[in-house]
Amino acid sequence: MVETNFSFYKKFTDDLEFQALLLGFLFNRFLQRSNTSEAKTDSV
Repeated sequence: MVETNFSFYKKFTDDLEFQALLLGFLFNRFLQRSNTSEAKTDSV
Protein backbone atom coordinates (compact mmCIF):
# COMPACT_ATOMS: atom_id res chain seq x y z
CA MET A 1 0.00 0.00 0.00
CA VAL A 2 2.84 2.40 0.78
CA GLU A 3 4.30 1.77 -2.67
CA THR A 4 0.96 2.55 -4.32
CA ASN A 5 0.55 5.76 -2.33
CA PHE A 6 4.10 6.83 -3.16
CA SER A 7 3.52 6.13 -6.85
CA PHE A 8 0.40 8.29 -6.75
CA TYR A 9 2.27 11.04 -4.89
CA LYS A 10 5.08 10.99 -7.46
CA LYS A 11 2.60 11.10 -10.36
CA PHE A 12 0.78 14.03 -8.74
CA THR A 13 3.92 16.04 -8.00
CA ASP A 14 5.79 15.30 -11.23
CA ASP A 15 3.01 15.45 -13.83
CA LEU A 16 1.52 18.96 -13.95
CA GLU A 17 -1.18 17.92 -16.44
CA PHE A 18 -2.34 15.11 -14.14
CA GLN A 19 -2.22 17.49 -11.18
CA ALA A 20 -4.44 20.05 -12.94
CA LEU A 21 -6.86 17.33 -14.05
CA LEU A 22 -7.21 15.86 -10.56
CA LEU A 23 -7.53 19.23 -8.82
CA GLY A 24 -10.12 20.35 -11.36
CA PHE A 25 -12.10 17.14 -10.86
CA LEU A 26 -12.03 17.45 -7.07
CA PHE A 27 -12.96 21.14 -7.16
CA ASN A 28 -15.91 20.46 -9.48
CA ARG A 29 -17.15 17.73 -7.14
CA PHE A 30 -16.84 20.15 -4.23
CA LEU A 31 -18.86 22.79 -6.09
CA GLN A 32 -21.58 20.30 -7.04
CA ARG A 33 -21.91 19.07 -3.47
CA SER A 34 -21.91 22.57 -2.00
CA ASN A 35 -24.60 23.69 -4.46
CA THR A 36 -26.67 20.62 -3.60
CA SER A 37 -26.38 21.25 0.14
CA GLU A 38 -27.30 24.94 -0.35
CA ALA A 39 -30.41 23.93 -2.28
CA LYS A 40 -31.44 21.62 0.56
CA THR A 41 -30.76 24.35 3.14
CA ASP A 42 -32.71 26.97 1.19
CA SER A 43 -35.81 24.79 0.98
CA VAL A 44 -35.98 24.17 4.75
